[in-house]
Amino acid sequence: MQLIEVGRMKGSHGLLGAIYVELHAGVAEWLTSAQRIYFCKNSVGIGDFVVSSAKPFKRGLLVNLEGFQSLDQTEPLRGSVVCIDKHCLNAPKGEKPYLFEFIGFTVSDLTGQSLGAVVDISSNGAQDLLVLQRLAPPQGVDGKPESTPTEERFSSVKEAENSKPTKVMIPLVPAFLREVDWQLRVIVMDLPEGLLELGFED
Repeated sequence: MQLIEVGRMKGSHGLLGAIYVELHAGVAEWLTSAQRIYFCKNSVGIGDFVVSSAKPFKRGLLVNLEGFQSLDQTEPLRGSVVCIDKHCLNAPKGEKPYLFEFIGFTVSDLTGQSLGAVVDISSNGAQDLLVLQRLAPPQGVDGKPESTPTEERFSSVKEAENSKPTKVMIPLVPAFLREVDWQLRVIVMDLPEGLLELGFED
């Protein structure tokens, strides 16, 4: 089973065992198919529980977990990452894809030159963000960057991760998005000048 991070446990709500889960995507389209949710801290699982009820609240959900009836039971979960089984996030054919499905895609510009590989998904509250891991362009015989076709630049997301490049967050908004090629796993974007320079190191 592969777990996908969907939010974070921000705190308890009330005295009867409810918790507030802040969602990365702001919505929980997976809620009807996810029977259990999983909690992790520092990449270590600390428990999984059946959801007995949930309702929208602020930027996420108020969740009641089966067997939880007091504040003392929920407090150990505070600050943990909330995950669900990946199979709960398989979008039906023809419907809007889930963001995590873009992980592993290559992002290219309008000329077809690769800009990097999508290695994670994030959010700033107002926008969904692609976490792009960049590679330095290959050098030609004259020492200048060599343009390489998109499909040849990144054979896999692992190749990008092993190259220790800079990461940059790109807003996934209609103003930047031009095309998604599901067969080649390429996202074509028209990005404003300077955006790719706002990178960060892990």
